[in-house]
Amino acid sequence: MTDAPMPSSPLDALADASERDLLASAARADADATLALIDRYAPVLFNLLLRTTGLVALAEELTRDVLADALRQPAAAVPPPDGRWIVALAKETYRRLLAIDLRPDEPTHRVRIAPRYWQPERLQTADDDGLRPATARAARLLRRRLGEAWSRLAMRQRFVLALVEPHRLSTDELADVLDESEPVARQIRDEAKLALLLKLPRPSDARRREAPEARP
Repeated sequence: MTDAPMPSSPLDALADASERDLLASAARADADATLALIDRYAPVLFNLLLRTTGLVALAEELTRDVLADALRQPAAAVPPPDGRWIVALAKETYRRLLAIDLRPDEPTHRVRIAPRYWQPERLQTADDDGLRPATARAARLLRRRLGEAWSRLAMRQRFVLALVEPHRLSTDELADVLDESEPVARQIRDEAKLALLLKLPRPSDARRREAPEARP
């Protein structure tokens, strides 16, 4: 006798549901839709906050609070026909970040950010894909340099970079999140990208720091 297939969970059935349908169902007190929204967006918000702050506990707290408030009135959270819920969530997240000690235009040197927490796409290493040693060393070196540069960015710059590229935010969406005009939002985004490039260590400096000390 063959084993009967395990029944799928309600969340599995909602995995491909549209954001708008889930929000509309959550507004009707549908518990499964609410759980599906949490399952879909909690990792997104946590990753954004961890890339921005480098603080696990703070990222967990803000993720929980932002989602809890947004789902308390899901009917009001349904975006306009051409809108996306991630924009509303990011806007509330940014507002809360401004209200804490991490001010938007000052670097937070006290925060150490591990590169794996913020990189848009994970770099290959020898442990992952069996790359040649020289290629793996180059990937690890690039990861380290990017991590150093990212840690020296201002909080707002990290937030914008961690938000715009992964979620393909348009300029008008970013302006909505930051509560700025579109020209100002475009300038903030472009300055953040330039700042990251400018803060990358020069190859000569990096080699000097990474070279083993000469033996006496």
